[in-house]
Amino acid sequence: MKDGKFYTTVIERGQSNRNDNNHKFLVSRIRGRWLDVGCNTGWLLEDVPNGTGIDSSEIVLAKAVRKGLPVVRAVAEILPFADKAFDLAVISTVLQAVLNWKVVLVEARRVAQKVIGIAPRPGTEWGVLNGKHFWVQCVVPPEDIVSMGGAVNAVPGDDGTLYYFEI
Repeated sequence: MKDGKFYTTVIERGQSNRNDNNHKFLVSRIRGRWLDVGCNTGWLLEDVPNGTGIDSSEIVLAKAVRKGLPVVRAVAEILPFADKAFDLAVISTVLQAVLNWKVVLVEARRVAQKVIGIAPRPGTEWGVLNGKHFWVQCVVPPEDIVSMGGAVNAVPGDDGTLYYFEI
């Protein structure tokens, strides 16, 4: 997301069962020094040590800073870190909110040994361009993740709206 000024949605624990389920699922997979791409208020950073977060929204980052979390204002397309600075990059329900998700994945792979994340399936509520969510900027077909060398699986406890990926 090139300009986070318009993005003001604050995501915190307890707001939705879907977000809480995604959180629990991802926490169990995060190890080592890791980067949260699109960290919002830092709710993953609160529960998993050795993480750093980035987000383009001043509003959500201000909440993370007040919590004392290690965050940086940056866009996912241009990460301000050295090559392979992290063991892992986590991208959870962010790819649909950027203009070019492939650039974001390439950049995440540059700064981390491995990338994991959750994305909406095309045709679902968050996977439709020009739908009811103005912030959906692109659709991320799971087969495109696979063609980049990644693996795609279901998110346990989800109704099929989302998928988990590793690359």
